[in-house]
Amino acid sequence: MKTDVKDENNANRIIRQVSKEMGIPFYELFSKSRNHRIVFPRQLAQTILLEKGYSEAKVADLFRQHRTTIYNAVESIEGWKVSDKKKAAEIKRIRDLMFQD
Repeated sequence: MKTDVKDENNANRIIRQVSKEMGIPFYELFSKSRNHRIVFPRQLAQTILLEKGYSEAKVADLFRQHRTTIYNAVESIEGWKVSDKKKAAEIKRIRDLMFQD
């Protein structure tokens, strides 16, 4: 799927902000790493992009992943919001930053 350049620039800005807030290099969020240090911020960025109106297909294209992986990211973030108070606070803090306009 081809992504519009403006959409991709906006998406990259969101991903950069998440990477900065989480202390993870931008490029690592696009890696295939399954290390939790990378996976959690990647899944959070993917979830925020969906909440900002990007389709699962566009987010999957940006991260070079299958759309079902994006669906799983949302499920994981929702699960952490319920099961882990520390992660829930981190998710809320970063979401609040992204949606403060």
